[in-house]
Amino acid sequence: MKRILLFLMVFSLAFSGQVIGQLEYDNTCTTAFDDISGTGVDLNLSDDGEANITIPFAFSLDGVSSTNLRVGNNGGILFNATTGDVSTSSTPTGQGFYPFADDIDSDYGTVVWQTLGSSPNRRVVVMWNDRPHYSNSPSGATFEVILYETTNEIVFLYQDTDFGAGNSANDAASAGIRVVGANGAYVYSVDAALGGVTCIHWAVPTCPPPTALTATAITATSADLGWTTGGASNWEIVVQNAGSGAPAGAGTGTSSNP
Repeated sequence: MKRILLFLMVFSLAFSGQVIGQLEYDNTCTTAFDDISGTGVDLNLSDDGEANITIPFAFSLDGVSSTNLRVGNNGGILFNATTGDVSTSSTPTGQGFYPFADDIDSDYGTVVWQTLGSSPNRRVVVMWNDRPHYSNSPSGATFEVILYETTNEIVFLYQDTDFGAGNSANDAASAGIRVVGANGAYVYSVDAALGGVTCIHWAVPTCPPPTALTATAITATSADLGWTTGGASNWEIVVQNAGSGAPAGAGTGTSSNP
């Protein structure tokens, strides 16, 4: 049940809330790295190159379902696309998954993909294996994206982000880490080092918050309230004085909107 907090002050109502996206991340996950370097299909990507793949299940992101992915050498995957470029920008805007959006080279290493597991619990893994930073860094990075069937969860895993001593791109310090959906960008970091983080898990929250709160037909003692559900079907409404902070007890339950 999602709580809606209303602040009552004289004859007016004001709403207080935080609007967040449909995806939230957790960087304390401990998902095991799927090393598919020897079993995955090599996409034979060149510098700044892309390749299309069709995954065996429809993945859903921000309400859009697709089996089409366009994998780019520059540390990203375009979602629901068969054309377009994954640029070297650390702030990509194309819908997709960006575990390491940066200028990745192709002098050595591989970019491979593979489906693991059995339906309805399969997962698609795209792995950048020992890929150098531009221009041909002495050491390569290894990281991957995992997309899960049914749950539509996303995991970014980092096995090695060292491009060589003194390289400014080490530890994703010049990379963007984000997911971009139809509703906008869900950003983990931009040009900031991972600092020891090896796993980032993205998922739709189990109780999405209501948004676009409205109050109409306001009188001294009543108002018609409405909101965008966020996916929930039951809420609690609390009326209290402005400045009272978060309510300590339960509110009045409702399944009506407005």
